Amino acid sequence: MDEAWRVDWANECVWHGRERVRLPPKVFAVLRLLVEHTGQLVTKEVLLQAVWPDTVVSEGVLTTCIGELRKALGDTAQAPRFIQTVHRRGYRFMGDLPTGPPAALPPGSPPLVLAPPPLLVGREGVLAQLRQWLAHVRQGARQVVWLTGEPGIGKTTVVHAFVEAAAAEGDVWLAQGQCIDHYGVGEAYLPVLEALGRLCRAPEGAAFLSVLA
Repeated sequence: MDEAWRVDWANECVWHGRERVRLPPKVFAVLRLLVEHTGQLVTKEVLLQAVWPDTVVSEGVLTTCIGELRKALGDTAQAPRFIQTVHRRGYRFMGDLPTGPPAALPPGSPPLVLAPPPLLVGREGVLAQLRQWLAHVRQGARQVVWLTGEPGIGKTTVVHAFVEAAAAEGDVWLAQGQCIDHYGVGEAYLPVLEALGRLCRAPEGAAFLSVLA
């Protein structure tokens, strides 16, 4: 048993010692399914059907999730401690991953910490513009915003920083949808439908459904 890593089912995160590592919902869903079948082969088909039901996605989406999961667990494909790749078939969870948050801190111990957010440099102007558009929304004006740029320049980091600040104010509904690769005929509005679905399933979903109606 590896005491350095723990999975916290209630809070949907992974603990590395006393540092909490956040996981996206789909990545955590993959982890849950693998752990539920510890020692058994879980095929790619089973994972795709369970985590992305009613959605046609490529294996590349699953590969990306496994990569994020390995990073969160300090694991590697070359020398796996937790996730073993079964060539061309799927994955197998190995070992015993402790569950729950770390034990209570003894007196004088440092507090539990969150993994620090990515450093945001030179994006104050972009964030200010996003906040201005959000202010327009609060006044009843519809807004659709595209944040564009070359890969790797920090678009996702900017979005996360903006969303966290908006959520802290507590007066907006927030949801996300993900663009994914797929085979064959696709649904152009999948990210929008995913976001709406998450809002409908949220604790305040009844109020949101009344707005849609």
